[in-house]
Amino acid sequence: MTVAALAERRNVKHQSMRLVAGQLETNKLIVRSPNLVDARSHLLSITPLGQDELSRARHARASKIADLIEDRLSDDEKRSLAIAIRIIDKLS
Repeated sequence: MTVAALAERRNVKHQSMRLVAGQLETNKLIVRSPNLVDARSHLLSITPLGQDELSRARHARASKIADLIEDRLSDDEKRSLAIAIRIIDKLS
C-alpha cells in the first residue's frame, strides 16, 4: 500500500502518514519497495517483525478490554454488551 492510500484509510494527512511510515521503516516494521504502477511512489509492506509487533499489540489491547469489562461492568452490563455485539455483527 502507498503512503497516500494509508493516509486516506486512516483519515490523516499525507505528511503525517509519511512521518509515521518513516519511523516504522526505521524500526524495521515495514519495508519500502518500488511501485511498478506509479514510479512517483513506493509500496509499503509489513515485515515479519512488524507482523509480530502488530499481533502483540492487538493481543494486548484485547486483553486490556477484557480486563476492563470484567473489572468494571456489572453482570447486567456484560449481558447488554454481549447483545450489543451480536447486533453490531448483524450490521457488518
